[in-house]
Amino acid sequence: MCGTLIKGREGGGKKGEKEGKREGEVRREGEERRERKREGEGRQGGKEGRKEGKGRGRKEKGGKVDRWEGKKEGKKRERGKMKEGRKEGKKGGRKGRKDGRKREGEVGRKEGKGREEGRKREGRDNLYQISLESATAGEMRYHRKMTWRSNKNDINICHMKGKHEAECRNFIKVLLLRNDNVLFVCGTNAFNPVCSDYSMDYLEPMGDNISGMARCPYDPKHANVALFTGGMLFTATVTDFLAIDAVIYRSLGDSPTLRTVKHDSKWFKEPYFVHAVEWKNHVYFFFREIAIEFNYLEKMVVSRVARVCKNDMGGSQRVLEKQWTSFLKARLNCSVPGDSHFYFNVIQSVTDILEIEGRPMVLAVFSTPTNSIPGSAVCAYDMAQIAAVFEGRFREQKSPESIWTPVPEELVPKPRPGCCAVPGMQHNSSSLFPDEILNFVKTHPLMDESVPSLGNAPWIIRSVAR
Repeated sequence: MCGTLIKGREGGGKKGEKEGKREGEVRREGEERRERKREGEGRQGGKEGRKEGKGRGRKEKGGKVDRWEGKKEGKKRERGKMKEGRKEGKKGGRKGRKDGRKREGEVGRKEGKGREEGRKREGRDNLYQISLESATAGEMRYHRKMTWRSNKNDINICHMKGKHEAECRNFIKVLLLRNDNVLFVCGTNAFNPVCSDYSMDYLEPMGDNISGMARCPYDPKHANVALFTGGMLFTATVTDFLAIDAVIYRSLGDSPTLRTVKHDSKWFKEPYFVHAVEWKNHVYFFFREIAIEFNYLEKMVVSRVARVCKNDMGGSQRVLEKQWTSFLKARLNCSVPGDSHFYFNVIQSVTDILEIEGRPMVLAVFSTPTNSIPGSAVCAYDMAQIAAVFEGRFREQKSPESIWTPVPEELVPKPRPGCCAVPGMQHNSSSLFPDEILNFVKTHPLMDESVPSLGNAPWIIRSVAR
């Protein structure tokens, strides 16, 4: 900046001296320009010449004036450059700070993404055995770790089906005690589910893998439940890649494989399975689904409990072959009583059977739908009351346009549809039931009455929260 200022002063003084000496030359140049003007050439040059002659005439006072003007001009240039420099400095500082924050944000996002990917990698492909005896209040460490990854071929096929890298892994969805020494484990295996037995002590594989279809979902985000009883595996999940075919399924053991009727909305309508329990001669499944018994334009989600007989052998070759003959379902009622009941329709979780005051009971957590007032509740259900509802009236829809109504008792065939075949009965196996009974069960799986909660009200209610 100082160099610029000095250069401005010297330039102004020398310019004034030269202009004084060349005054005569300028006048001669003015005459020549006037001649060119008469000849029609350089008109604009003549004007500039007159302006320049006037300027030089005003500067006849000498070099002092010109040096003063040069000094003034130099200072003006210096102030301009200093101001420009400050602006550029501020602009550069702002840009630098912005770039710095941007780089810090990118680094933070990358680190966060890396931590998230790390957590995802830890939550798949592995099974941990944790010793509760060695756990402390501050931490819990695993005793053994079993890694069960999908093979490259399954991963490649998963990618070809349009799934992301994070989805094409083996997510453990079923973990059951088959007996005191064997664990039964199922995983999604890159959207090709498989199951296998593992030793309880060392988490080592025992035998070959078996198909996980109808035992484990394809997608790790899909809900499923599983239960071993009497050497038989009872599962509730979806059986296909697109998650269209929902099923309650029995496999393994000595009994024949059975499933629910396929693609029948009277049996299931987009169910979400939550839990399963064994009680006496039945296995009970808790889930939520879209209700078809209400003639509403919008979809209404309700909570259900369904049951099947453990000794069900399926139907005849004509009706319900290799399908449940004992499947029935009823609505679970968790609501605040009053002139207009306030329902908690969305079941979220269920306990195993608990003994409360000598009664077998389950506790269930419910919430309201996402498009309604937020709320949650805990309701209790007596297993004996649940079983009693399945001995009540059936509900039916006589035509697609009609409303659902109770079935008159005199129109229900005998023996009662949905019951378990036992030795000593006229029909000691479900495969021997008359077609009339099997057809009735197939078209009337829904009970008319709902299962009431204990006390006809929730035990706990939380508003403005789900």
